[in-house]
Amino acid sequence: MRAPLRAWSRVAQTVVLSLSIVSPWGALARAEFIKRVPLATAPSFVGYVPDQLVVVFTPDARRRLVVDARSGRPVVNLPSVQGALDAVGALELTREFAQAAGSRFPDLTGHYEVRIPLGADLDAAIATLERDPNVDHVEKIGIHTLDATPNDTYYRYGTSTFPYDQWHYWDSNGIDADLAWNIETGSPNVVVAILDSGVKYAHSDLGTLANPPSPTNPSTDGNIWVNAGEIPGNGIDDDGDGYVDDVIGWDFVTAAGGGGVTCLDVDCAGADNDPNDGTGHGTHVAGTVAAITNNARAVAGCNLMCLRIGYYAKYQGVNTGIVQMDWAAQAMNYVADQKAAGVNVAAINCSWGSSNSGGISAAATNLLAHDVMIVNSAGNSNSTVPPYLPTVPGVMSVAATDSFGAKASFSNHGSWVTISAPGVDVMSTYHDPTDPDPTHMYVGVLSGTSMSSPHCCGVAALLESYNPSLTRTDKFNLMVSTAVVPPGFPSDMGAGIVNAYQALLAAPAPVAVGDAAPQAARLALRARPNPSRGRTDFAVDGPAGATALVDIVDMGGRRVRQLALAVGGNARWDGTDAAGRRVPIGLYLAIARCGRASVTTKLAVLP
Repeated sequence: MRAPLRAWSRVAQTVVLSLSIVSPWGALARAEFIKRVPLATAPSFVGYVPDQLVVVFTPDARRRLVVDARSGRPVVNLPSVQGALDAVGALELTREFAQAAGSRFPDLTGHYEVRIPLGADLDAAIATLERDPNVDHVEKIGIHTLDATPNDTYYRYGTSTFPYDQWHYWDSNGIDADLAWNIETGSPNVVVAILDSGVKYAHSDLGTLANPPSPTNPSTDGNIWVNAGEIPGNGIDDDGDGYVDDVIGWDFVTAAGGGGVTCLDVDCAGADNDPNDGTGHGTHVAGTVAAITNNARAVAGCNLMCLRIGYYAKYQGVNTGIVQMDWAAQAMNYVADQKAAGVNVAAINCSWGSSNSGGISAAATNLLAHDVMIVNSAGNSNSTVPPYLPTVPGVMSVAATDSFGAKASFSNHGSWVTISAPGVDVMSTYHDPTDPDPTHMYVGVLSGTSMSSPHCCGVAALLESYNPSLTRTDKFNLMVSTAVVPPGFPSDMGAGIVNAYQALLAAPAPVAVGDAAPQAARLALRARPNPSRGRTDFAVDGPAGATALVDIVDMGGRRVRQLALAVGGNARWDGTDAAGRRVPIGLYLAIARCGRASVTTKLAVLP
């Protein structure tokens, strides 16, 4: 399979459009077109859905309530509830969550969405409904923006001459993903759910170019989760989860726009089984998770569950991404059901603002009870006021740092922040919502706490892959306890910067029943700078006092140079072969060996 693109430079001031993506593993681009696309930010909180509410019935009422919508308006068997619905002019009453009664998890069967006439007074409608003794409480449905792009965004196709620089994975203030890959590269049995604007599942670095998955094609060639219990295109809910033909996830967006928001998306109405991306945000987030759990070694990383809860829109004159809390809550419930059905979901990524509305509180509590991590971006307002989700016990809130290890200027901060992760000039897969050609494959540079959160999801997936017995609390604590604290790091940015390598080092090794065979010593290999322009320093971590050999091998398998160094020490390679000749530019493998242990990393050599 083709691995996610990881090594591209940050871009400044331009957008480059091309006819084919370029990476060291792909073909060269044949054409480029340059333009600038300035973007601005919108407030995190937009408002409330103007014609919908979530009604939560009491435990007794939810057991007795029967809804009949055949008459064109909601008809129920409880007279006082019917009177309240009639009083607010209810047009629809539908279950918010698909959950069977009698579940051992938190009960969500009493949550219903009621649609009322547009222009009605929401507060008055809430007061009327809550006067009924069968109603526990009523919630508005919050509308929020995605936590990305605090300034101009620039994206481009790659070219063979485009310099590499994904600092957030390997640089001194990144997450040390390159070292973590020496221990664990991820497992296709581990899933991270992306609750976002959708995911471009046909992106060549996510779903593969030759055979991408789709709602009608259950291809498992890439990093996209495929629902093994669903038969594509038969119009039947084969696995009984309440969703028909949900082969690669679900689109929960029912009716986009309203509340001062204008939908610009190609898909503005109708929940369905196509969770394709309309903004690029979800594709970028997904690419970060995929890259952390798949380091381009032709091995499968974790799978991405694509759940669309947002859309491309204009608000207050700004093009942005919009999400609703009821859609987010329903997506959380979908993940919980999949986890209960045996899908190993380690975490969900929530790179958007939140409010205690739309059933999100109950859905989050239910998902945490299913042992799934909830990872949420802290927000981009440079504020100390938390969104709702970070206040929920057990939710990991992630602030943003830059390449210097400092607080990103836009990042929210406060005692409620759990941890930080890179969030400035983050390179990942992308989708351009203004480009009508779906065959164009983009990578993009974005900034925001939206970009920080998926780094933590990727580390959670690595931990789950390394030791599947770890609980969500175990993974949470490992990430927090091993976070790296740079000099002068602010105390209100959480425990420090998440570090994939240190978290894996601290994780208990998985124990195979009946397997008492001695294990090879664990090695870690670091190559910096990487990419290299003539000088590379290698460092090997492993058994104290041992000596390691590092072979530099070209992509044809030929060894061009061998270095010897003490474990814990350093050795410098000057970019030449054994005869003293400069090696050609391109990709090489650096293979370190010490006793029975070995470890490999990729090295790019530039002019």
